[in-house]
Amino acid sequence: MTFVSRRVAGFLVGLAALVAQAPALAAGYVLHMLPSLGGTPSRAVSINAQGVIVGSSATPDGFVHAAVWRDGHVHTLVPDGSKAWSINDRGMVVLVSGSSSYLLRPGHEALRLSDLWYPAMINQQGVMAGRWGSGDDGAIMTARKAFGLVGPPNNFGTSASWLNERREAVGFSRVNGNDAPTLWRDDGQYVLLPVLGTGGVATAVNDHGMIVGRCWDDDGFVHTQAVRWDHLQPVALPGPLPSAANAANDVGQIVGSITPVPGSPTHAALWTQSGMTDLNDYLDPAMKQAGWVVQAAYAINASGWIVGEMDNTVTLEKRAYVLTR
Repeated sequence: MTFVSRRVAGFLVGLAALVAQAPALAAGYVLHMLPSLGGTPSRAVSINAQGVIVGSSATPDGFVHAAVWRDGHVHTLVPDGSKAWSINDRGMVVLVSGSSSYLLRPGHEALRLSDLWYPAMINQQGVMAGRWGSGDDGAIMTARKAFGLVGPPNNFGTSASWLNERREAVGFSRVNGNDAPTLWRDDGQYVLLPVLGTGGVATAVNDHGMIVGRCWDDDGFVHTQAVRWDHLQPVALPGPLPSAANAANDVGQIVGSITPVPGSPTHAALWTQSGMTDLNDYLDPAMKQAGWVVQAAYAINASGWIVGEMDNTVTLEKRAYVLTR
């Protein structure tokens, strides 16, 4: 299945070569709608250094499959009905299907992990972070074994969303009826991160230890604030609320979402040292006119390429995209 235009295909064929050239290219982004499996929704949630993208896409009958985008094409991943959550630079992919999860390794058959493991991401060493068990219990996982992440006394569950190369994991612990952003160090010790408000979640930590996520007040979603933690202290990221930070690369670029007008669709956002950019600034005017909104950014790679989901407010179609530089 090919891209929706020759221009898109030209940008994405030979992804590895383009990534290597990215620093020399002109500043700014070009947005490409990724091909689907013929239905809606489709969503891109992870991208590696070579520009290979994973996520999920629906067929015309609405059945959702794990998907990988490479060399200008979309391909399904086994098993059918699963969703891909993360890909590392070695091409290893984690998938979840119902109560089962799988690890895909180049040149190998899909490895089924233990039931009730729910990996959210995989780092370059092939170690996964997520949760396990019938309840909410955060865990660090290898292909054969899971290690539980201990939260504060009398907590009501933990979950890990990211693991960096220093074996630092982040996520949340459920304490006193609210979620508390949590850092687990490589020795297994936890740190409850301070919040702006009453609760929060840490969603990612880069290899330099910069943590990003979101905090909120008692009134919940309306006052959700995108946050980064500098030296374990929360710093509000600029932009209209509600907002959220989903991922960060080692350069310190952060992606997530903002809400330009209360009650309106969210917009994907990029935060850099220069400030915040609404990624809809890179959307072609004709696509804006047709109702398309770049609604969420879920991942950013080392070259600054961004993936996520764009929605059509007229047709209600949902499509995956990539922003390249």
